Amino acid sequence: MNKVLRVKVEYYHIICGKPNAGEKCPVALALTAMLPAGQRALVGLGFFSVCVGEKTLLSTHDLPDEATRFIRAFDSGDKVEPFEFALPLEA
Repeated sequence: MNKVLRVKVEYYHIICGKPNAGEKCPVALALTAMLPAGQRALVGLGFFSVCVGEKTLLSTHDLPDEATRFIRAFDSGDKVEPFEFALPLEA
């Protein structure tokens, strides 16, 4: 049975987020809040990476379609609402 992580992009993340900024996207902010101290998420369309420090890439993962649609809308300046998505965890 595969486990999933529920990621909640809340109003706070949207207000603090910045369009077209991989580390400041609301999805990145929500993911970073869930990571251990010192790690951060960097998102692009369809993926996110987990990083440590300035340049150390730990891993890259696919994002579900609903997260990609949100990022595209947010970056385009469209009105977005808080939402939640499931992120499958690798065994």
